[in-house]
Amino acid sequence: MPRTYVPLSLSGWRFQASADDGETHVFDVEHDGAHWQLVRVYD
Repeated sequence: MPRTYVPLSLSGWRFQASADDGETHVFDVEHDGAHWQLVRVYD
């Protein structure tokens, strides 16, 4: 079956953090082969 999308070539993680007051954020982190970098934060 042919692919209908372009496969992504990234290595990363998605984390979620919550404060005691209920504030929550999601963080996308990628590895560029040498370093980990914060890519995006979702509020």
